[in-house]
Amino acid sequence: GDATPPPQAPSRRRSMVAQIEARGNEAAGLSLGLDLVAAGFLIRTPIHAGYSLVAMVVWIPAVLLVAMPLMHLYLDTLILRATDYKANIIHARNWGAALLLGSLKILSAVLLDTIYQTNCQSGPLINDNNCLAPQYPNDLGGRLGISALPDVFKWQTLVDLFVLLGLMLVVKGIFYLRFVLRDGLGEASTNAKTFSLDAILANPENNAMAISFAGYCMGQGLVMVGVCTCTDDDVGEHAGLLFAWTSIGCGLMLISQYINDKLLVRGLNNTSALLDDNIAVGVMEAGSFIATGVVMYSTMGGSGGDFAEDLGVTVLYWALAQLLMLGFTVIYRFMTVFDDLEQIKKGNAAAGVSAAMTLISLAFGIGAPIRMYTSVAVFVPVSLVGLVILVALRVIVDKVMLPGDKLDDEIMQVNWGAAIIEGAVALAIALITNTYIKQAADFDQCA
Repeated sequence: GDATPPPQAPSRRRSMVAQIEARGNEAAGLSLGLDLVAAGFLIRTPIHAGYSLVAMVVWIPAVLLVAMPLMHLYLDTLILRATDYKANIIHARNWGAALLLGSLKILSAVLLDTIYQTNCQSGPLINDNNCLAPQYPNDLGGRLGISALPDVFKWQTLVDLFVLLGLMLVVKGIFYLRFVLRDGLGEASTNAKTFSLDAILANPENNAMAISFAGYCMGQGLVMVGVCTCTDDDVGEHAGLLFAWTSIGCGLMLISQYINDKLLVRGLNNTSALLDDNIAVGVMEAGSFIATGVVMYSTMGGSGGDFAEDLGVTVLYWALAQLLMLGFTVIYRFMTVFDDLEQIKKGNAAAGVSAAMTLISLAFGIGAPIRMYTSVAVFVPVSLVGLVILVALRVIVDKVMLPGDKLDDEIMQVNWGAAIIEGAVALAIALITNTYIKQAADFDQCA
């Protein structure tokens, strides 16, 4: 009889949806959810910039159908080289790979969003907040009548994009060197021959490494975004400043991470713990990377102002922010009945989630005053008020959000949900507080 034709390979969308609906594949669900977040960032770009509906209709298909697929190809080819990540997510249910790939897509979307808005600042009808000037018609007819597109198709945009893509490779190389040099220079050659970062990142048996690398990329990406927020008429000078400021930011971020490793998780070899798939350490590291990135995003000077003066201010605020983060962490540990460090050493992922989200919330609380106020005399008290609010918040979450249960007990029992509730509420309060700080301050980062 006739041979049965081989089954057709399902499309990625059909496979993802089928895995989510029929098999409960959490990795597929995470991947699709993060894809939607990245798409959301790109869709909101022309809306936030205040341009016409015509610009929105042109921009969204261009980035979703052209720019992001090309970016995905770049990530697959040069950043994530070991295997087919989509197959790894669907068949191996590798949620670490899903988180890493989704984080890189979100980072790419944020970088495109930043480049778009930065180049929109030169428009005559745009104010400092990248919105339509108040005197310009803001009704539907007025929006439809604006046909001009933002000036994003220029050399500075192309240079920014290529510099940032190249820096992403450098970022991965630095992360790789951490593991090659884990036993010292004497063993570096041997480790380089036996260690494959690409293989471990795609290994479904080690999600901790993917989580840490995802946080590392997001943190370094925030540094890049902070640098990109200022324009410069000289394309070559802007490219040089972009590279210089990003390198400075990455260097300060590595110092911050070294300090956090030595003081916040003292006595624990984070590198070995990641290789042993300690999820708690991976989450804690990711939170520390992102928190440091948030602070560095706020301190970066970009192309505006005097380089030496901006560098001094950047280092000063970075040092103050680092001291505040360490001080708050000590206070936070006094508030918990369990030994945070011991729980993280044991691989308690809930403790890692709680510590990571608390650090990120703290960074948002510190970052806003840095960006809004140029006076240390104002920045310090405003930051301290934010820290007091976060301390009080933990008591409120314990008493109101989880009545009848002790938050510390839930975390000790590895209750991810309780840790996420605590972190989500803290992050929400930090973002709300930032909104009021922004309304109270009048600043121009590039002035």
